[in-house]
Amino acid sequence: MYSIADVTKTDGGLYKCTYFFVVGGPIEAEVTVGVHLLTVLEDISINPGTLSCVFAGSNAPTLTWYSGGVPIQVTDDAFTEDPGEWEDNGVTSVLTINPELIADVTLVACKVTFSDDAVTDPIETSTNVHIREISAVTPTTYSNGGKVTLSCVFAYGASGTGPTTVTWDTTALDSFTANTDYIVTDGILGDGERYASLVLEDVDSVDYAAYYKCSFTYSDEEAAQPT
Repeated sequence: MYSIADVTKTDGGLYKCTYFFVVGGPIEAEVTVGVHLLTVLEDISINPGTLSCVFAGSNAPTLTWYSGGVPIQVTDDAFTEDPGEWEDNGVTSVLTINPELIADVTLVACKVTFSDDAVTDPIETSTNVHIREISAVTPTTYSNGGKVTLSCVFAYGASGTGPTTVTWDTTALDSFTANTDYIVTDGILGDGERYASLVLEDVDSVDYAAYYKCSFTYSDEEAAQPT
């Protein structure tokens, strides 16, 4: 028995097994082995964003992108595909996604098929695309009537699902709770956006060297970045 411990894209090809006898000529058998390696797609949050379908193997395939189980057409404005070229036993197809034209969450898949599909089974990888982005309304703090206000907006797409809760954290305090020193507000700005602000009432007590973070949380996951 012959085995390959770590298969690479160059290990495909014709393999032959030969038996030799003391009397008489040898007998042999051969088999063609195809190597197909497909990189797994990972969940992404985009605004906009790209997905890369990376294939390596012993024979050139056809890569087809799917959205919601349906092949993506060149006339679909929500997606732009760069199919790439087959070279050095590999090909990478890049899909650019327009977040304004797809729903949150959208299942996107890359399917790999071969010309001898009657013999070689297709392979595929898929992922969920989340239309989510967090940003600061103002990149710096500002004073308004002796108050300091920090603001951020979470965008999740016009057809998306809004986050469950909003929280603020900082290195200046253990946690933010409602009192006279600071006020936490959050709400819906409009289609696909949620706004949150942190108002520090006492400008003299503000730690300007502190690190502040706004987090928008879903019931099953967190999408958080510092403001």
